Amino acid sequence: YSSLREELSEAGGAVIDLSGFPNLSESVIHGLAVVASGFLPARAPVLLMDGVDHTERLLRITAELGLAGAIVDVKTIGSAPAIAALPTVGIVLSKQKSEMSVLLRIDWTPSSSDILTVVAAGMHGILSEPFLGQSEPPPTTVKKIATTLDTDIQFREKEMRGWLQQMGAANLNDLKRHHLRSVTYEAAAMSGLRLEGYRQPLPMWSRK
Repeated sequence: YSSLREELSEAGGAVIDLSGFPNLSESVIHGLAVVASGFLPARAPVLLMDGVDHTERLLRITAELGLAGAIVDVKTIGSAPAIAALPTVGIVLSKQKSEMSVLLRIDWTPSSSDILTVVAAGMHGILSEPFLGQSEPPPTTVKKIATTLDTDIQFREKEMRGWLQQMGAANLNDLKRHHLRSVTYEAAAMSGLRLEGYRQPLPMWSRK
C-alpha cells in the first residue's frame, strides 16, 4: 500500500486478483475497488479476477460496483478440461443484466477455435501469456515481440473469418452458443453443448 498510489497513478488499469487474498469479505473487496479506482487515472478500468468456482459471486460484485469487467480463471479447476467451465460461466452470465466485459484466463496460448468457443459461450475474450508451449525460444526485444504477435493475430483473424462464414455468422458479435457443437460424447457431457448430429443437448443437460 505504501507504493500503490504512485504505481497506479500511471497505470492504464488494474486487476484485483481475489484468489491472491485469504477469504476477503465483500465489504473489503468493495474497499479495494474504491482505492484502486481512486488512485488510477480517470476512466482507467478496474477488473476483478477469481477462480471459476466463484463465478457467480465474482460477476455479482463486479456488477454491483459498476466495474469494467471480470476475469474468470479456469486454472483453478485442476485437472478438469477448461471446457468444463463453459456451463458455469454461461449460466451465471445469463442472469446478469449489467454491461461488463468477462474474460477467461487460461494457461496456454489460445487457438482460433478456443477464441471462437469462448466468445460463443457469452464471454468477450481470452487472457493468456503469449508464446506459451512453443518449442522455439520466445522473442526478447520489443520490436520482435510486436512483430511476432501482429503476425500471429493476423493469421488467427483470417482463420476465424473462414470459420465464421461456414457457421453463417457475419462477425464475432453474431456468434452464439447454438453455433457450437461437440465432436465427442465426453465434451458434450462436460460442456452442455449439442453433440454433432443431434438437435438437442444430452439428456443430463436437457433436464436442467
